[in-house]
Amino acid sequence: MNMRSKLAHFRNQDLVVLVVLALAVLVTRSAQFASVFALPDATPAAFFVSGCQIASAWAMLPLFVVVAIADQLAFANGVSSACMTPAYAFLVPAYAVLWSAGRCSRALSVGARWWPRALIMLAVACVVAWLIASGSFYAFSGRYAQMTAADYFAATLPYLVPHLGWTVLYGTLGLLALRLERRYAAGRHELAAERGS
Repeated sequence: MNMRSKLAHFRNQDLVVLVVLALAVLVTRSAQFASVFALPDATPAAFFVSGCQIASAWAMLPLFVVVAIADQLAFANGVSSACMTPAYAFLVPAYAVLWSAGRCSRALSVGARWWPRALIMLAVACVVAWLIASGSFYAFSGRYAQMTAADYFAATLPYLVPHLGWTVLYGTLGLLALRLERRYAAGRHELAAERGS
């Protein structure tokens, strides 16, 4: 199956969600907009919300492209390219963990207890993704040969708390927007059915 037929399987709503998530990644990840907005990176939450909304794993591909574009824009605007090491490739499995957690939480999307479960899955996936990204940077960047892994993680652990907090906040807003859109669409369909009767 070629890429065009894969994209044909996306619903219009999925494409809208994907575009909104891609814009969120571009705006928050790229230093091009930092002087205006200075928002923390929404990339982890975007992958999670994408997994919640879009059934096809192909949805990750456009987000990966946007991540690469945003990073290149940031580098072009003076952000240090120190993260461009062999470890950069490990962002793929790190973000795939977040997308997969979103996909798994979609299966739990029935009932009032869904919110806490989804947010716990997001938080756990965020920590796992952070460990993959940070651990690979430690192992493959070539910058920490003199530092033990325990010292490295002790030094970087303070960055996890705000990263986790912003990811859960963005994820909550994204999930809330999806829920509101689904209720609006359901109401629209009910109204159309009533008018058709």
